[in-house]
Amino acid sequence: MNPDTAAPPVAAVVLGTRASTLARAQTERVAALLEEALPEIACRTKPIATRGDRTQSSGMPLPTIGGKGLFTAELEQAL
Repeated sequence: MNPDTAAPPVAAVVLGTRASTLARAQTERVAALLEEALPEIACRTKPIATRGDRTQSSGMPLPTIGGKGLFTAELEQAL
């Protein structure tokens, strides 16, 4: 499709992601691929801080802090 004649996006997609540099880079790549494959959508990313992100600098072992869902519970709740 010629970008000069492409129709404007008609749907918005919000991609939730952890706020880490790696997670954001991966999510931006997915957003770019989606927009390339489906020009009718516009993607944006929404960084979400998880309990694991907030507590990982404490030095405590992850199972002690909360174990399962430590890095995903907030993402699942938001989505």
